[in-house]
Amino acid sequence: MADVAHESGVARVTVFSHFAKKEDLLFDRLPDAVALVRAAVHDRPKGTSAMVAMRTLALKLIDERHPVSGLSDGAEPFFRTVMASPTVIARARELALDVEHALAGELASDSDFSGDPDIAAALVLAVYRIALVSVVTARLAGTDILDAAKTARQRITTGFATISP
Repeated sequence: MADVAHESGVARVTVFSHFAKKEDLLFDRLPDAVALVRAAVHDRPKGTSAMVAMRTLALKLIDERHPVSGLSDGAEPFFRTVMASPTVIARARELALDVEHALAGELASDSDFSGDPDIAAALVLAVYRIALVSVVTARLAGTDILDAAKTARQRITTGFATISP
């Protein structure tokens, strides 16, 4: 953290005021992910289920190669860094739980949602995690980004068909 502060030209305390843990320096997209999930449920068109809205979001992130999809250009060094550290992997899992809890909270406050918000959120995040892991695995193996995206789309489509037929 001291090196980051020095290279950024700020005090170490400034870095800690923005990042609770040093691993969080790698995961600056968490607020984006939470905002995307909340907006997908909250701002969905009338008559669209929350599960359809989440599937639509997941596919959109893949199609746009959004950074949280793992499909943005040049992501391989990031993946290698994450995969090389059990501490960073553990932090990624903690942050995924934060997204899951945000989704569960949004579902719980949605009068049109009739299922169990905790179970639904866990299942949605599980589907997304499986698709993301397939992207990371493919990218680290040197698979073409378009092929990785195609596989991720298939995983999302199959996963949502499984949890919300």
